[in-house]
Amino acid sequence: MLPLLVSLYAHAQPDIPSLYLEVAREVGVEPHILYAIALQESQVYTNKKRTIPWPWAVNYDGKSFYFHSRTDMYYFLDKLTNHKITHFDFGSVQTSWRWHSWRYNSLWQATHPRKNIKAGATYLKELMKTHTGDVWKAVGQYHSPSSPKRAHHYSQSVRQICCKKVNSICCNQ
Repeated sequence: MLPLLVSLYAHAQPDIPSLYLEVAREVGVEPHILYAIALQESQVYTNKKRTIPWPWAVNYDGKSFYFHSRTDMYYFLDKLTNHKITHFDFGSVQTSWRWHSWRYNSLWQATHPRKNIKAGATYLKELMKTHTGDVWKAVGQYHSPSSPKRAHHYSQSVRQICCKKVNSICCNQ
């Protein structure tokens, strides 16, 4: 019994925020993988020298923008969409508005952290089904569905983040 408890404790990562744990459980993806994707996509450094995903991050035209609030991010995205610009990624898991806007009822809803994380988790789950459970192939496709080389690079980067910052179990997957 003791080895099992030690093993479980060694893989436990209490630093994964509850929102990621809840959404991962609801959708059926591994929380450490989902959280590692969020760190890869939107990490910021805190004044306590930690990295956390930022819920109000935007990537547009190859540039990253980090807003102070949901409202600030929404107004920025609203301006883009009013100019018929749809090629941008947003939120902690950097959902692509161009390809995934259909997952939301509105742009405002899309800026809600839970909705954004759930959309990303659902997309990851769909990719895992497509790739018969190969989580790292799905992670690569999450970022670069049309470029195997970029997909591989991305999945390796997420795996490294997962292994070093989220859950050591990723080192062995």
